[in-house]
Amino acid sequence: MREQLVAKLVIAGAGVAVFLTGVRTEIVYLRWIGIGLVAVAFLLRFLGRRDAGGAPPSEPVSRP
Repeated sequence: MREQLVAKLVIAGAGVAVFLTGVRTEIVYLRWIGIGLVAVAFLLRFLGRRDAGGAPPSEPVSRP
């Protein structure tokens, strides 16, 4: 798996865990932290894909 995908999954999983902990313990700020972590994981999907050198991906080659 790509590192960016693993990072998104870990952040989203941590967000859900923190949110559920906040619900169970009735601590409001934990719920908001969990919501924020899930939002960050969601926003990471809009980052551009980069290759190993850090350059944006080149145009796909069309085959006849």
